[in-house]
Amino acid sequence: MKIICPKNMHLIVIHKNSGFSKRGTGLLRFALSSELIADIVFDGLTNNGIVKGNGNTIIALPSQWPVQSSLGPPKIVHYDGDSTEWPNRISKDGSNYWFIISNGRFVTSVDRRWLNSILANFDDDLVAVNIESGLQSYRERLRITSNGDVAGFRRLYSNSILPGVLTNDWPHHVFVKRNVLDKILNNVVLPLDFAEFVGGCRGTPLNWRCLKIGGRVLDLETEADLLKFLMSKTRSLRHHRRLINAHSYSRTNHVDNCRISCGARIFGKVIVGKNVQIGDNTIIVGPTILGDNVKIATAVTIRNSVVAPNLSIPKNFFLQNRILVELKLKHKSVPSRNIGIGRFDSTNHFSNETAATNNNFRTWPRFSYARFTKQIFDRIAALIVLMLFMPVLPVISIAVKLSSEGPVFFRHKREGLHGK
Repeated sequence: MKIICPKNMHLIVIHKNSGFSKRGTGLLRFALSSELIADIVFDGLTNNGIVKGNGNTIIALPSQWPVQSSLGPPKIVHYDGDSTEWPNRISKDGSNYWFIISNGRFVTSVDRRWLNSILANFDDDLVAVNIESGLQSYRERLRITSNGDVAGFRRLYSNSILPGVLTNDWPHHVFVKRNVLDKILNNVVLPLDFAEFVGGCRGTPLNWRCLKIGGRVLDLETEADLLKFLMSKTRSLRHHRRLINAHSYSRTNHVDNCRISCGARIFGKVIVGKNVQIGDNTIIVGPTILGDNVKIATAVTIRNSVVAPNLSIPKNFFLQNRILVELKLKHKSVPSRNIGIGRFDSTNHFSNETAATNNNFRTWPRFSYARFTKQIFDRIAALIVLMLFMPVLPVISIAVKLSSEGPVFFRHKREGLHGK
């Protein structure tokens, strides 16, 4: 499978094998089949911190996928068994600039300035980059000896970088120097098989490097990561033509043929598609996405979830922290648990409510020694010491500033009350 690509752009390729699972339908393919979700996914892929802005970003999709999006050419192109013609914006100048090929299955977020400084230190023609959450700042890594004994912990106060190893799968990002594109792309044709791409590069005298760097990464083919991504994007929305909340949902009865009962209650941000029907005594807690033609019966509770288009939610149904692609009932009269594409039980939660529900922190009465007496003593003692050192603090500040770089006051993150 090949696609023809321009040389001066950020290319995001969503591969065919990203859209299928053992059940025949993949989560990413499902997400892109709904205009509501597809636009959110495309926005996250193009604004991933790899490049500044998304003006030179193109997303390549399999032509067989029924993608619904408000975006169109030239932002989105389709490839099939042969090739796809794109506008040819070739720029061979600037050996220090990169042509970036990204794996559209993953949404990544990195410090762009830090990444650019890393790439500037290397004189390689191609750099494969994989993002790892464990290499982010303010993480703890377990240190193990060669015998398997625990040597201790290492806390990372800044993002880290480690050498990586090339595999047969496309990495999260491949950076290619613009001045070597002619050597690795035959008539600007990009092989979609990574082994074939690497094989073509090895036939030319080019330097490869593989890196693992700290950042955030979400796999859109897993239910947990896709739900986390969609919920975070919905929560951050301020304006959306189909966004409703507790103050505006009564007006949506006349928009896109939506019918919301007066007895329904909506909290937070909820995105609704066309022809959505919400019954009486139903509670919708955002962030939540309801696809087109969704029909929700009475006394239903939906919280932090995504409901696929054309589903009918039965009476007294409860849905929380799930992507509901299809609905199965064990008995005709009794609603069963919701069935999503994910491989984990519906009791899993992805919010931070576990810490609040299962509180493992100690508590004391309000007028106990820990919460009352000790706090008063600590504050009085700190005030006395501060007053004693007040005359010499300006002198100390000047001495620190003249003898070292950086600010006078050192600020650092530490774990505080209740693990915050």
